[in-house]
Amino acid sequence: MLYIDESCVFCNEKFLSGDDVVVCPDCGSPHHRHCWLAEGACANASLHADGYLWQPNQKEQALSPETAASDLTCAVCGAKNAKGSADCARCGNTIYGPDGQPQTRGREQATQPPSGGPMNKKLIAFLKEFPPTEKIGKVSAKELAVYVQIGAKRYINKFRKIEAGQKKLSWSWPAFFFSPYWFFYRKMYRQGGIFLGLSFAFSLLFSEPLAKVRQIIDTLPPVPEMTALDYEQFSALLAEYSGVIILAFGLGLLLRLTAALIAVPLYKKKATDDILALKRYNHSPPVLDRHILRRGGTSGLGLIGGVLLNDLLWLLVNFFTR
Repeated sequence: MLYIDESCVFCNEKFLSGDDVVVCPDCGSPHHRHCWLAEGACANASLHADGYLWQPNQKEQALSPETAASDLTCAVCGAKNAKGSADCARCGNTIYGPDGQPQTRGREQATQPPSGGPMNKKLIAFLKEFPPTEKIGKVSAKELAVYVQIGAKRYINKFRKIEAGQKKLSWSWPAFFFSPYWFFYRKMYRQGGIFLGLSFAFSLLFSEPLAKVRQIIDTLPPVPEMTALDYEQFSALLAEYSGVIILAFGLGLLLRLTAALIAVPLYKKKATDDILALKRYNHSPPVLDRHILRRGGTSGLGLIGGVLLNDLLWLLVNFFTR
């Protein structure tokens, strides 16, 4: 995008031709590079939690009768363009018509979406199964599908049942088997942190008695060589720790059951809250879809980060308990 007649959000000075512009990857706010380095972050960082999206200045432009009647408004900068235009004359982005589809670009670029565009053709075909008129709570099924992406059909069906009052809770096998890491994978970092903390606390609480049980097992001879006396001694030693073993297993199972039952309702709430936050600042469907697509989906880095965080906690425990 060309930032002609726009101002740096840090120093409020207009950009000049040749200025080095740094754009915030979260909200799109433009900065001079030296202003970004001076601030050390986006000048609008405090607004990111509310879903803030920077918007270009809306300029009144002199329109010909043909342009005024065309209603081809750029979804990015709001400028009016002549009928049949493929690219915005002001910012250069692809223009979307009233049907939400890109205008014809001609030749080999006719069906190619713009760089950073809202959706590719496979995703557009997939979203036809979710009519934008269907509401699930305060947002549409289509918006939720754009947000969820992987496994959208399964989760949207569960969202429908929760919203219809058929269920308050919903079972999730991935959350049961992979908690707390499923939450990190779905970008639910706060919930993932809570379940990771509880899981780590339970493991730490029972680490010493369970380690003794493992030592007992390691001292046993191979099963074919075990005598009746070995079995008797093993049973007596194991009985001493049976209560701890049952309690550790029970608490771990309870934590997984809880995660499996509340994961989907929590995910539905987060998706709805994120979409509503984005819609407060942007009402253009193509641009909104692009931001929902980026805000939602899954995070492999989040998953890896959750695993590494758990390993780091155990490294610290082992280091300080030597």
